[in-house]
Amino acid sequence: RRVHGERNKMAAWLTALTVILCAVAALAASQDKKFLVGAIRWDAWYGTPPGNAGIVGRTTNYDLGPARWHYRVPFFSNITGPNNVTINGDSDTVMAQEIDYATNYGIDYWAFCTYPIGCTDYHPPDSDCPYIQCCADNYALSYALLRYLRYPSPPVGFSLILQYNWFPGEKHGGNETLAQEIARYISYFRMPQYQRVAGGRPLVYLFSGTDPSYLGALAALMNATMEAGLPAPYYTYMGGDAQSAAREAKTYNASAISRYASIVAGSGAAVPFEENAQFEQKFWADAAAIGVDVIPPITAGWDPRPRFDYPVPWSPPQPQCVGYEKCYIQDPTMPQLMAQTAAAINFTLSHAKVTPARSVLISAWNEHDEGHWVCPSLQDGPRKLLAIQEAIRQFD
Repeated sequence: RRVHGERNKMAAWLTALTVILCAVAALAASQDKKFLVGAIRWDAWYGTPPGNAGIVGRTTNYDLGPARWHYRVPFFSNITGPNNVTINGDSDTVMAQEIDYATNYGIDYWAFCTYPIGCTDYHPPDSDCPYIQCCADNYALSYALLRYLRYPSPPVGFSLILQYNWFPGEKHGGNETLAQEIARYISYFRMPQYQRVAGGRPLVYLFSGTDPSYLGALAALMNATMEAGLPAPYYTYMGGDAQSAAREAKTYNASAISRYASIVAGSGAAVPFEENAQFEQKFWADAAAIGVDVIPPITAGWDPRPRFDYPVPWSPPQPQCVGYEKCYIQDPTMPQLMAQTAAAINFTLSHAKVTPARSVLISAWNEHDEGHWVCPSLQDGPRKLLAIQEAIRQFD
């Protein structure tokens, strides 16, 4: 028995040592890279299941159904009619394909929009869920993160985007206590594939929100992470203009600023991509001028017109945008996307004082109906990823 017990202890020790060595190797590889390229994920592409769980998936399938939008549906879609599409990426096969695409074209990590992974009530009355802000309506958006986490030793890393309306989950119908949710996130931070920056700090993006429970949960996560023997999370606040974001970041104890997407003020009829690119570059320059650390965003378009045709249930209608004449930015040409990506990387490398994370962030991997995506499409394949790869190669 003693020998058996000693063997079990030795096996456990070796397993722990292996995890530590893998983490160290991943950190070393990350530190060796001149720069990192991240991409935001919003995972609404899980088919059309019935009930509350399927409402977001049904919406995205419907709003991309018209033929005029079929050019942008992801590669795993099926066109089932002139004005119908089925989009279901909820499989290990699709996740493996996405990982291959990301790895082969230079995406270092995904930043997952986070949602509860389970709920206390899966069938709440509609009256309790204005704009479908119930856990039951949104937990299914965690499908891709959970499938990614089951993938053995993924070569593409990951980080989290915490949202004020879902963190802590216990305040929004999630079935984890705050302590359980924090423990889960810390377990992610320990994984070798979790993206670390600025001396090994776990990278975490933050949406704005001043609810005391959100701010308290962020503080608790930071404290618990350090108490677990890990470096403090590298909170990166996704705000508006650089000046206001720099001020607001202090509320969250954030180390840097970025954006979920850059959208030029007063967007009107088919704003040229180049105009929006210049607006975005001003954000980078303003951050450098005021001396705030920044992860430069790269907004790969912004064309949410499918949502004007088929209004989404999670936001109020936008009558001023109906009719296609307003509220969108032209999709980039591939030379334009390559140039904006290269400009962001160049900024990162040439402004080391304010870019300690050495990362840029693409918006987005898969915001297909909101109109900013680089994930391969059914029509054009990996064309956008090829443009990004060509930009990366300029700095090899």
